[in-house]
Order: sequence, then structure tokens, then C-alpha cells
Amino acid sequence: MSKPKKPSLVMPKPKPAPVVEVARADAFVAGEDSKRPEAEKPKRGRPPKANGKAATWEKLTLYLPPDVATALRHRAVDERCDLSDLVANAVAAFLDTSGT
Repeated sequence: MSKPKKPSLVMPKPKPAPVVEVARADAFVAGEDSKRPEAEKPKRGRPPKANGKAATWEKLTLYLPPDVATALRHRAVDERCDLSDLVANAVAAFLDTSGT
């Protein structure tokens, strides 16, 4: 009886690296995309809000009691507006009536 042959382990040959045009490679390294004009390139980061508040409003963090925060959210849904709009209108009305 002869011993069964062990399967031979043959390593696959590596595939050759793709050839890239030098001009395209240089443009990539420089951060340029030669296929798209500058106006069509997607911008990086978070997209601006549709109504443009991010550019004209200031961010302010408020801490509210849970029941007030819940009532505020419900009112914003009922009036179909942003929390920011609702709070800004309420604060503006308060400042107008308080004389400040």
C-alpha cells in the first residue's frame, strides 16, 4: 500500500499593479481631480441647513427641566416649526414685554 500524496501548496503569483497615467497620478497627489470641473466637486463636511440658519444664527446650549423640554417639543410639532424658531420667538417676545 502506498501513502496518499499530500496536496502541494502552490502560492498564486501576484497580479501586476495597474498602470496609471503620470498626469492623473500627479493630479491626485496634488489634490486635484482632472475629470471634474471645480464647481462639480462635492464639498466636504456637513451640508448647510436648507433655510440657511447655520450662517446667520448663533448656537446656544440651554438646560431645561424635562417637563418643559417635552412641552417645547410637543409645541414645535403642533406648530410645525423648529425648536430654534419656537425658542427664538418666545425669548424675543419675553424681551419685548420685559422692556429690555
